[in-house]
Amino acid sequence: MEVGLKSNRFIVEPKNLLLYISFALSLTLFLGYIDEGYYSFKFLQDPGNIFVLSIYSLVFLIYQLLIDTFTLRKRVGMKKGLLTIVIFFVSLFLFILLWMIINTTVHN
Repeated sequence: MEVGLKSNRFIVEPKNLLLYISFALSLTLFLGYIDEGYYSFKFLQDPGNIFVLSIYSLVFLIYQLLIDTFTLRKRVGMKKGLLTIVIFFVSLFLFILLWMIINTTVHN
């Protein structure tokens, strides 16, 4: 019997799913701590901020699940989960770099 989220196309192992959820929440709380809370967690007292941060967490989680499903099909275990997080950071870095290059060339 297989355990995890299952559909016709993918299975996410429970360890990796827990890793992805905890990573998405940690990254979102860190970004909220820096950006919204000005280095404080007082921003969590506002329900609107919690709602927006939950959307960010959901987007990060879905992106990780897409990486897990479509780019790392043949890998299994915790290495797959850690590799997914590395690919997440690299692709995020490349996206931000591309966005900065495009905005620099448009404004000059």
